[in-house]
Amino acid sequence: LIPDSEVCMKRTSFPTDVAPTPTSRPRAGSPNWRQVMAERWHLWLTFVLIAVGGTIVYSWGMGAGMVPEWEYEIVAVHPHDPAAFTQGLHFHQGHLYESTGLEGKSAIRKVDIASGKPAIDIPLDSRHFGEGLTMVGDQLFQLTWKSGVGFVYNADLQLVRRFDYSGEGWGLTYDGTHLIMSDGGTELAFLDPETTQVVRRLPVVLGSFKLDRINEMEYVDGLIYANRWQQDAIFVIHPETGRVVARIPLLNLLTPAERPRGSDDGSLNGIAYNPETKTFFVTGKKWPKMFEIRVKRKS
Repeated sequence: LIPDSEVCMKRTSFPTDVAPTPTSRPRAGSPNWRQVMAERWHLWLTFVLIAVGGTIVYSWGMGAGMVPEWEYEIVAVHPHDPAAFTQGLHFHQGHLYESTGLEGKSAIRKVDIASGKPAIDIPLDSRHFGEGLTMVGDQLFQLTWKSGVGFVYNADLQLVRRFDYSGEGWGLTYDGTHLIMSDGGTELAFLDPETTQVVRRLPVVLGSFKLDRINEMEYVDGLIYANRWQQDAIFVIHPETGRVVARIPLLNLLTPAERPRGSDDGSLNGIAYNPETKTFFVTGKKWPKMFEIRVKRKS
């Protein structure tokens, strides 16, 4: 027999009239951000593509899309030295003067148009990377990229003097009063050709955006025609307002097989104007051809 006290203890310890408390199930751990990114990478990629695409479309709509495009016709095709990394180009008395870049390979040349070969070829010191080129009177002004040094030559490419400037040297042209210089940023600098001191700066504006990477330039009939690094187009800039007033698309001048390959850029770069024929010479870095074009300017 079990004593009544033990029965009471057992009944008290294990009551039959109270349901046992259910044991709760363990909760799965919340995924961290790495797991979320891994599982939903395609959604994030789609979002990024939409954002970037929207920005490009918006920029185009507020910028280049609002600028008229000028047409052109190819008048002639001339040979061009495929080893010439063209940085500056100028036409004078039937010849082209060309400034070429690349470290240890920079030069200034007087080029025969028909053959594309230099009649005079003066190498630069290996410390200098040749850049923009223009003419003031009967003297040629040449920039260098990072040296902060420019050179002045006569028409036979004999060195007359050198000058100093601050910042990088990219493109260079002359408006009859001032040298106009670009440094890869969004502003053009106007320099006194005698002192080479900056007298004013001009922001370049395309639609609602500032335009950077202005490279080789040519001043023609009150407007600046400018290359933009890594873009096959010429941008026409008003020298008083800085606004891009037109764009000349120059896509597919070269076939894919003719396009320079390798680590060097191969961009369209080089604009020279012949006032007698009212035609432009255009080429690019290491291009095998130079194109003579006539621009159909719209008012």
